[in-house]
Formats: sequence, C-alpha cells, structure tokens
Amino acid sequence: MYGQYFKRLRNYKKMTLGEAAKDITSSPALSRWENGVDDIRLKKFLALLDRVDITPREFFAYTEVQGNLDNSYYDELQLLVQQKDGQRLHQIFLRQISSYHQTKDPDIL
Repeated sequence: MYGQYFKRLRNYKKMTLGEAAKDITSSPALSRWENGVDDIRLKKFLALLDRVDITPREFFAYTEVQGNLDNSYYDELQLLVQQKDGQRLHQIFLRQISSYHQTKDPDIL
C-alpha cells in the first residue's frame, strides 16, 4: 500500500526507479515494493522518503489524504497543478470550502 503512494510521489517528481533506488536498494526491489509484491526495511524506507524530499510525517499525511480521495479527483488536481491552471484550481478550492461550510466535515478539505 505505501509503496503505491511512494510510486506516485516518485513519478510526480519525475524520478526513475533507478534514480530513487540508487545506493539505497535495487531497482527490482523498489519496483516489487511499489507494486505491493514485497516489503521494504524501515531504514531503506526512510532513505527513500529522504530521496524524494518528504518527511515521514508528511508522507503518512499524504497517504491518509490519498486514501480518502477518489483517484479521478486526485488525478484531476494533479493535472491542473502540472498545467498551472490556477483558475480551475481556485474554482475547486471554492467548491470544497462551500461543501465544508455546508457539512462541517473537515475531511472535505
């Protein structure tokens, strides 16, 4: 599960398997972890997080948010960020704020 989230972050940073794994683990071992086939040791996990410039706290917050989002919503946000479409992102932000005020559900944010 965490490997899949790491893979999303690695891809977002446009980092290859080899670049991420270098001097930490092998590319095949990283691939197996990202695809949920195998586990990875804590020391290597922490080194990989450092490689993509994210703290463990940020990573676990990210995984919690990602687990609550439907993938199409996440993919849309990621695409808009990549396209630097601030106007559309602003519209989505306003919609989420409005939904929050209607429901008072902090998970919406």
